[in-house]
Amino acid sequence: MKQIILMCIIQLFLIDISAQNSGILQEGGYINVLASTHVKIIKDINNQGTGTINNAGLIYLGGHFTQSGTATYSGNGTLEFNGLTNQNLTSASPIIIYELKVNNGAELMLMNDVNISNELDLSNNGDIRLGLNHIQINTGGNIVNYDVNNYIITDNTGTLKQDVGASNIIFPVGNATYNPATMINNGTLDQFSVRVEDLVRTSYPSGSIETEHAVNKTWFIEENTIGGSLNDITLQWEAATELLFFDRTNSGIVHWNGSNWDKPTNYNAATNISGTTWNQSRTGITSFSPFAIEDNNQPLPIELLSFTGLKLDDQTLLEWVTSSEINNSHFEIQRSNDGINFINIGEVQGAGNSNIELNYRFIDENPVTGLNYYRLKQVDFDGQYEYSNIINVQFIKSLIKGEIINIQPNPTSGHLNIEWYQDSDYQSQIIISDALGKVIKSVKINSQEGNNFIDIDLSKYFKGIYFIQIKNDSWNSEILRIIKTN
Repeated sequence: MKQIILMCIIQLFLIDISAQNSGILQEGGYINVLASTHVKIIKDINNQGTGTINNAGLIYLGGHFTQSGTATYSGNGTLEFNGLTNQNLTSASPIIIYELKVNNGAELMLMNDVNISNELDLSNNGDIRLGLNHIQINTGGNIVNYDVNNYIITDNTGTLKQDVGASNIIFPVGNATYNPATMINNGTLDQFSVRVEDLVRTSYPSGSIETEHAVNKTWFIEENTIGGSLNDITLQWEAATELLFFDRTNSGIVHWNGSNWDKPTNYNAATNISGTTWNQSRTGITSFSPFAIEDNNQPLPIELLSFTGLKLDDQTLLEWVTSSEINNSHFEIQRSNDGINFINIGEVQGAGNSNIELNYRFIDENPVTGLNYYRLKQVDFDGQYEYSNIINVQFIKSLIKGEIINIQPNPTSGHLNIEWYQDSDYQSQIIISDALGKVIKSVKINSQEGNNFIDIDLSKYFKGIYFIQIKNDSWNSEILRIIKTN
């Protein structure tokens, strides 16, 4: 490959210069790109030794940028990465760029820290992948032309750093998806760093990974100077990243304070930005570390030893046992036919304060046909409340052809036993699909008139929500939801 090797002083002052099929290897010379000058480099720039590049114009770069030794890059011009694939930006020490533009329809991959003194432009046509490195927007600088498909990817410990003062500042970050954080600081101006991780833990830094009742993201937010900040924070996510049973109508931002999750005073409904995009906000934040989005369906302040359900003829007997209670006003009993949307079906008074084992029971006289999901809403005297775990009780359907009359166990960790009724002999097909409608398993069986049974092994599939349907030449059954737990 042809390269231009520079070991002298070159001043570029023409309106447009193009190094076709070439790269620049700068080994101690001086390149001065004057204002209004456009230089197009199809391949790489290697600024080595004591080389100097002063850019007051516009450099279009189709390859990688590498700076080593004591070489320097300076000037108030624009460095635009506009290749056709991923490009690298490498420097022996943190590099300061006045205006950095990514316009390659792919990614700019940072191999070192970068400081932006005026503007970072993602052109709505490129991402920046940080890895272990940081990108800092210096005081007075800004970020433009970012969106849900073009943002700063925080795939490791690298962060985006910006000053936050009395105006809203957006941190356009994400990992597998776009999850920006917006902040305003009603206290003392400070620099903040933000990155996003595609999971949430029970504790930090090494707790177990959450599987339900939260958004599957953690925002790591830190202030440069500890103390003096008073921030309002808004965090954004996509519905597809919500974990099992997450209730966005009763959700909030929580903050890991070093020993436990600091919860908001009130949980409330998330705000719909557009389509499947949602956000939550929290005000008055004075300390920083991991932040997450959870719903209020968390472990009870009482110690709940057991919560069970039993089918008694056409009714459900619910029983639970507590070993201690503090400030417990009452239990609201809630039922759902999908495990997500619950209604109140009754109330049982609590014991207030207790340190002995207490037994409770409630009878649901009108369970629905099919699966009934139950949970307890424990309410304190001050109005605060928490939810129990969810259990389910199955009521067999009427014997109508093509109806699935029993699925056990559901939720399941592996095998699923399915029973259905049909009015004649058929070759039937059992179809299991994921939440996106993709068929993950299909089994054909020669089924007979009457009740039929089959065991389906789901142990190799990921936890999540799946759907089952039975089909043959005469009918298609209803579609039922099943939950795979691990």
